[in-house]
This record gives sequence, C-alpha cells and structure tokens, in this order.
Amino acid sequence: MTILQIHFQAWDRQETQRHFADANKTIKKIMQMNDPASIDLFLPQARHTSWSRRCAAVEVLGSFADSRCIGTLINALDDDKYFVRHSAACALERFGGHDVEEALSRYREKSFSLDMKLLMDARTFWSERIGAAENIAKLHGRRGAQVFIQILTNSNDHQDVRAKIAEILGDLGDRGSVGALIRVVDEKSGSGALQTNAMIALSKLCSKESGFLSKVRHWKIRRCLMRAARKWYLKDTAMRLLSDL
Repeated sequence: MTILQIHFQAWDRQETQRHFADANKTIKKIMQMNDPASIDLFLPQARHTSWSRRCAAVEVLGSFADSRCIGTLINALDDDKYFVRHSAACALERFGGHDVEEALSRYREKSFSLDMKLLMDARTFWSERIGAAENIAKLHGRRGAQVFIQILTNSNDHQDVRAKIAEILGDLGDRGSVGALIRVVDEKSGSGALQTNAMIALSKLCSKESGFLSKVRHWKIRRCLMRAARKWYLKDTAMRLLSDL
C-alpha cells in the first residue's frame, strides 16, 4: 500500500466519522504530495452524496492541470452546495480552453441568483452565506448592494454575516450604504466586530468621495466616529480612524 492510499483511507475514515477538521488536514497532505494517482481516487468522490466529500474531491482534482479533471469540475459548477460550486470555479480558472471559459461564463451569470438566494436565507449556515456574499461582490460588484444593506441593518440576522457585509460595502465603495453603516455603529446591542467593520467601511467610503456631498457625509461620518469613541470597546479604533480623516 502506498503512502497516498494510506492517507486516502485515513481521509475516508475521518469523513465517515464526521471528523471534518482532521479530514481537511489529511486533504492538505494529499494535495502537497501532488501525486497524479490522486485523480483516479478522487474522481468518484466528486459524485458522492456527501457535499464535504465532493468539495474535497474538487479541491484535489483542481490542483492538477490534467484534462481528465475538466469534465468533472465543469459538472461541479451546477452543484447545489455553494462550497462545491465555488471550489470548482476557482479550480477551473487555472485551466484554459474554450469549453472551460464558456462554462465559467455560464456559471458567473447563474451564480448571482443562486448566491443571492443563499445569502437571503437566514436558515443557511452563516459561513456559507458569507461565502455567497463574497462571491457576489467579486463577480458582480455593487449589483447586490441593496440586499447587502438590507441584511446589514437587520439586527436579528447573524452578527458574523452582518460584519462581513459591512466590510464588503466598504471595499465596494458604495456611498448609498453610509446611512446604514452609521446606524450599525450607533447600535446599542451590536457586536464589537460588526461595529468595528462598519467604522472601517465608513472611513474607506469617506476617502473615496469628493465634492459637496463628500463634505456632508464626511461630517456625518466624523460625528458617528466621535460617538463610537465613547464606547470603551470601540474607542481605540474610532480614535485612529478619526485621526486619519
């Protein structure tokens, strides 16, 4: 039995026992080996009923510039699980060819509605929703800004999802989100991570503006940061951002 087969059996056992952290470590070891024999082992796993197995298979297959993997990776773009679709898209970006480019183009067009549906479903696991938000921002820019703002201002939504969206809005430079970000910073029950990300996003938006509206928003943002500086857990960040305005 080869070292690769030993690692594969260990991974298979860890997946069966749902020891996912250990399974991820084992997959990294397999990928580091860069053994082409991995392809034959993981091609069947890409069709497994378990999404974590399918995702691992896509990651391994995508690490090889082998034409045998392309068909499986293209099929994975239609997977019902975000992590599998996203891993397949990232893997295919390393390949060339008309078929791959055509498949990625279709994926980008279809991904907006799929990722938006995923993001708006509060029952979906929070890390998957964050991944969907990042994918929307990466592929579609400000197209999802209104939904981002809607989720950001929903105090009942998951705090980590809201915090990531605050960060995304700052990176996108969406000026229409200034009011929502200010309301988040002013929340009495908001988490420190969420409010910190909202403050940083506001400072980014402030630096990207110009003209009369910039002066108005600049004043509002400054006042918001001054209020935040009164909260002990936001004081240091707020004071640093104020000094940079």
